Amino acid sequence: MTTARALLLSLESVLQPLAAIPVAQVRRAEELCTSGGVTVTQVTPNSADVQVRDAAQVRRVTVMMIAGRLTTLCDCPHRDEGPCPHRVAALVALRQHMTSR
Repeated sequence: MTTARALLLSLESVLQPLAAIPVAQVRRAEELCTSGGVTVTQVTPNSADVQVRDAAQVRRVTVMMIAGRLTTLCDCPHRDEGPCPHRVAALVALRQHMTSR
């Protein structure tokens, strides 16, 4: 359980800068999580896999701890343009998943 807590603490440190992301994008991510559009499929001590429904497609997001830093990868075409909505939704869902345990 200690390693899961460490992931949560690192996740929280990344979620704090969400203030730099437009509020509408964060709210959309929260709504998507609430409506069941985001599924945390696997959590290990240093990574998590999350599926995010985007219209007719399912996007896959991987959240990993690398050298003590949280890193996110998304398979969408906007993955290199900063925090895509799928990454934001994955982080929100993972935070909810980790805090509900």
